[in-house]
Formats: sequence, structure tokens, C-alpha cells
Amino acid sequence: MGLDVYFIKRPADTTTADTTRREQDEAVGYYRKFNALLNWIDANAGEVENCTDVPLTRHDLEKLRATLDRLTPENCHDLFPTTEGFFFGSQEYNDDYWSDVENLKQFVQQQLASFDFDAHRLCFHAWW
Repeated sequence: MGLDVYFIKRPADTTTADTTRREQDEAVGYYRKFNALLNWIDANAGEVENCTDVPLTRHDLEKLRATLDRLTPENCHDLFPTTEGFFFGSQEYNDDYWSDVENLKQFVQQQLASFDFDAHRLCFHAWW
């Protein structure tokens, strides 16, 4: 058990925000026990609940990219803090944290360059 977070791509014509998985849904990003990301999404894009989708806009990704670009060991506790949870993993700002941050930076940059927000919706989904 643990915190699993996904970025889900689904057709834009899906009008409901329910969490029902559909055949055309595609997981385009995945992170394990990256609780700082869950914390940031909850504070900046929408309330995160277990197994519930949070729709993300281009603006949300741009804001996340700006946060990640400013992140340093001195300010990470304020800009991109970890959070507690029974299954959420470490709250340390160690090599694993910084590796996840670097991977997330690349993912966000790729999505901003290629994701078609007119044809698809991007959702954040957490399971714990």
C-alpha cells in the first residue's frame, strides 16, 4: 500500500468530473509516494481526495512549472513542502525528493509542449 498518483488524459467531450475509468482514459504520468506533489495540487489546483480526479488546466501546469523552476534546498519547505499521511512515504528532502522533482519538471515541460487541452482533459488522480 502507499500513495500512487497519476496524470490521466481523457477526451475533452467527457462532461462529468466523476472518477469512473473509461476505456479511452490514458495514464500519461505516474509517481509513487510523491506527497509533495499531492500537497501542491491540493493547495493550488483543487481538493485532492482518495480516488477522485482533479481537473488540471494549462494554467495549473504553468504555475507548477514556475514553482518547480524556483525550487531550491533553501525554499523547498515553503514552495513545495512534503505532507504527512499514513501511506504517503517520506517527508525528507533527500535525493528521492529531488529526483522526483526533476522527473516532474521534465513531465510538466513535455505536457506543456505537447498536450492538446482543446481535445483532451488532464486530470490528477491519487490513490492511497
